Amino acid sequence: MIDVLTDAGATVRARGRLAGVLPGERARLVGDYVVDPRFGRTFLAEEMCAEAPTSADGVALMLGGLGAKGVGARTAQKIVLALGPNALQRLRDEPDCLAAVPGLSAARALALRRALSDHSSNAQTEAALHAMGLGPALVARCARRWPSDAAARLHRDPYAGIGEVRGYGFGHADAVARRLGRRSDAEERLAAGARLALQGLVQDGHTAPPEAAVLARAQRILGVEPSAAAAGLEALLARGLVLRVQVAGEPELRCALADALAAERDLAQGLLALDAATQRLEARQASGMSTPLAASGIGPGEAARIELAAAALGVTLAIGQRQAIAAALRGGLQVVTGGPGTGKTTLVRGILAALGDAGRVLLAAPTGRAARRLGEATGLPASTLHRLLGYDPRTQRFEHDARDPLAADLVIVDEASMLDVGLAAALVRALPPRCALVLIGDVNQLPSVGAGAVLQDVIAAGVGTLTRLGHVFRQGERSAIIDAAFSILQGEMPEGCRDPSGDFFLLLREGGAEVARTVVEVAARRLPQRLGLDLRRDIAVLVPMHRGPCGTRALNVALGAAIGAEAGGPEVAASRTGELFEEGGLEAERPILSDERRPLQAGDKVLQTRNNAELDVFNGDVGVVVGRQAGGLWLRLPDREVWVEGEAMADLELAWAMTVHKAQGSEVPAVVIGLDDSHHLLLDRHLLYTAVTRARRLAVVVSTRSALLRALSLSTPRGRATLLQALLRGDDVAVLAGRLQP
Repeated sequence: MIDVLTDAGATVRARGRLAGVLPGERARLVGDYVVDPRFGRTFLAEEMCAEAPTSADGVALMLGGLGAKGVGARTAQKIVLALGPNALQRLRDEPDCLAAVPGLSAARALALRRALSDHSSNAQTEAALHAMGLGPALVARCARRWPSDAAARLHRDPYAGIGEVRGYGFGHADAVARRLGRRSDAEERLAAGARLALQGLVQDGHTAPPEAAVLARAQRILGVEPSAAAAGLEALLARGLVLRVQVAGEPELRCALADALAAERDLAQGLLALDAATQRLEARQASGMSTPLAASGIGPGEAARIELAAAALGVTLAIGQRQAIAAALRGGLQVVTGGPGTGKTTLVRGILAALGDAGRVLLAAPTGRAARRLGEATGLPASTLHRLLGYDPRTQRFEHDARDPLAADLVIVDEASMLDVGLAAALVRALPPRCALVLIGDVNQLPSVGAGAVLQDVIAAGVGTLTRLGHVFRQGERSAIIDAAFSILQGEMPEGCRDPSGDFFLLLREGGAEVARTVVEVAARRLPQRLGLDLRRDIAVLVPMHRGPCGTRALNVALGAAIGAEAGGPEVAASRTGELFEEGGLEAERPILSDERRPLQAGDKVLQTRNNAELDVFNGDVGVVVGRQAGGLWLRLPDREVWVEGEAMADLELAWAMTVHKAQGSEVPAVVIGLDDSHHLLLDRHLLYTAVTRARRLAVVVSTRSALLRALSLSTPRGRATLLQALLRGDDVAVLAGRLQP
């Protein structure tokens, strides 16, 4: 938004494609007047052409606005007074003319010449990008991504910005290509569509989807015949950007990105090496020989060490926990899976107590929330895997790898169901020789947000020592949350509590609007007022997807309006009078507001949507905005406050409600889950099970009967096409086209 003084002397407020214009410059704007709800009558510019100022005052304004160190408004006026109104021309043609300006140092003169040169170059680039039809934000991002040749790059290949420039999508590339007169069947367009199709399937969790699925998706993206989509894929194969793969015994061909296949290959090799170590160590154990982690009596004295650990912890260990502790102490690869309350955290504490000082142990988890829980449960430091491996956001590489491995004898990873292929491969690359690895997770939860299904594939392939924990310890074995979770896994209707003091409630409603209204009422009013819970800290509202009347977008608006976004939030009473979930009493026709974006403000609960290692915040972290200043905001996380500015703010979204996938690895006192028929594409038992098991004290499911029955009827989550199982089984995986880097 800028204010423009017209040739007629009138002041006009303008917005639109205005990137890079300086005070004092002349601008030719093409567009039309609109009525802006905030600023009134405004000129909406579709095109802009900046021109050098011609008046002395305009030149002074421009020179003072270049940002050259030591050259402000007063110095700019002195320069114009000394050089005359044609100062800009003289600055371009006479490099030494600034020597005639009284009191202007050589350093400031050099800074001004450089700033003017940069502005001229940037102006030309921005004008060229504007001419391609890009808006101000994309113009600025393209110029930052390619400072010297942004326009030239997009002129050569309009699709080069996809995946390179944030916000530059296939639609933008197509629009640029049309302006440049490119054909719709140009090779770069077909190749870009095929690559986008494969990347989309990878984002859905597949690492090596069937080639037929890639081609079908590419055809939809490109709007072309099957032969043209196939030509785009062949172009990618010829460039080595994509691999065509065949698994022995499978009739269909697969496609994979080179880095994804390399990660699965490295992960499989690392896990197989650990599995071989497991087999050797178990053989030694059977023959009474000592093992690398058995410096203090493991073998004949193994049971005694476990008993000492149980006594130190003051717990009774189930047979499965004892077996898992013994296997972890022997070394190699240990995989532990179990549902809520089956003692996975106690098992970790048991391993640590039994090991004592016999080895160096590192504790980690895929997310910050899971790492904090692990640290709190064990009393020992635990970190995210990114931090453990030393992720460098500038190079997008890890400090620790095979050349610089971790200093550890045992690494324990909690919430391993959240491990994607890339992160798991980075971990096994960084394990030193003879280091043991323990993966602990709930295989019935949703697979990772990233590509792959590591925990499921490892268990299915049968590598390492597997322990399934089934004995329930939590809450005296009477938790209705746990009963409901296991009922859901069996496809049975969970039974809601009738006693107000219970911990699982099921509320059936008619239609998505009623579900949404009930979710808002329970999460924003009943739980805070009657249990003293805080929606920012203690309650998670979880739904399957973003869209729809009961999606995150609509609920975020409604919940934010219901709770108010003042910093700190309202004080709530902790009384517990009356029924929490009686049928009547809802504010019957309170509408769910539309999805209207607004700037984040103090008091907002927000979610980080992508990894930002520079700030040490990661995808899925939840915090509260505690203050805003020009250009940024202060975000309070559970363990600290961070300053978020610039484009990093775009990684934050409202989190009064979030998807179940984003809640993986978290645990909160209370969870309110909304299910609607519009969510049918994502509904299954594993999604509902994952949502319910996020709750420590209270879970409330609000659903239509049909949506709940659909979720219970689908017994497996949508399969992911990966190669890890085949690689772990030793099946032949042949690359038929493309190049896999060593």
